[in-house]
Amino acid sequence: MLQLLAKKEPTDEERDNLVSTVLVVPFPGNVAELDERYDARFATPYGLTECAPVSITRPGEGYDRPTGVAGRQRRDHRR
Repeated sequence: MLQLLAKKEPTDEERDNLVSTVLVVPFPGNVAELDERYDARFATPYGLTECAPVSITRPGEGYDRPTGVAGRQRRDHRR
């Protein structure tokens, strides 16, 4: 749904909405542009359909992370 909205031509009315936070999985590559366009903070959860998310980004943070990443890499993680 989000990518369909992103393909529309921008309008002045898009920022005039009641939405403050949007949960989306995974973050699209243009999440920072969508934040600005719709004046809404985006967050991405990680979890299972059978239970609540086990982690979630803070709204408005993590836009610089690679697409498809949920959360931060552990300092002791080895590639």
